[in-house]
Amino acid sequence: MKKIILLILIFISINAYGQRAFSYCKYIKGYWGEWQNSVSYSSGEVLQGTYDEFIIYYNTYHPSEYILKVKINGLVIESSKKEKARMKAAIKANTWYQYSGTVEYFTTSNTDFKQQFALWPNGVIAPKATDTDARSNIRPATITIQPFKKNPQVYNIWFDGYGIGIQLR
Repeated sequence: MKKIILLILIFISINAYGQRAFSYCKYIKGYWGEWQNSVSYSSGEVLQGTYDEFIIYYNTYHPSEYILKVKINGLVIESSKKEKARMKAAIKANTWYQYSGTVEYFTTSNTDFKQQFALWPNGVIAPKATDTDARSNIRPATITIQPFKKNPQVYNIWFDGYGIGIQLR
């Protein structure tokens, strides 16, 4: 019985979701850009995963050919009274939760990441299985999440001096 309850709690804390459209903005040289929408499910970028680990990929590609992977350490979505009180206090104070994690993106030998990031997510390398020049870059990241009542909706992901804001729709 304890194992079943543990499995249910793990499932509730992970909260998986399927493909989603999302909005994004970029932080470059000290300035946030305008929010942009991922175009559509048929011809844009989609986000897939869980609230603590997700990928962004072009919908016309296979999910394994993602353009960005984000992993967040220690994010647990609980509904205990203590956690609800913490969430209420954070919402009232407008204090964002902060977590460590990693991001993974890809470059090639002739890719300038600074130029690539300026174009993100358009024109970013999404390696196919046949690409021999694509190189994985896994970087430490700081992820801040806007206070939420039920599930996270807005993420700010900071790595290599850049930032990406993600808003789930």
